[in-house]
Amino acid sequence: MRPLDTQVGGDHYKLMKIQPLEFIMANQMSYCEANVVKYISRWRTKNGVEDLRKARHYIDLLIEEATEDTLDVLQSQHTNEPIDRGAGEPFRGLETAYDDDYDDDAEYTNEPIDKEGNV
Repeated sequence: MRPLDTQVGGDHYKLMKIQPLEFIMANQMSYCEANVVKYISRWRTKNGVEDLRKARHYIDLLIEEATEDTLDVLQSQHTNEPIDRGAGEPFRGLETAYDDDYDDDAEYTNEPIDKEGNV
């Protein structure tokens, strides 16, 4: 017998054509994404509106994370500073030579630059 053939604590997942866990694993979803799928899938047969609120909570977390990531990329493009999000190596955006005073005769490059502006 496979683990998916058994459910501990009810039958709200076993009654579905595709169990949320199968969908989540097949699509390699993150923890927050997986919880959205889980709560949306079971809300009618388990905890009603409470599960919808839980799903909304995880959606709000995903929106916050996506918004922070977008702001981080924009910040790193304009400041050329690494962004330390608190774990592991700092995130680095596009680090290319950038000049506010455009000069038609100057040579421009897409080579990475260091903090002092050297190519």
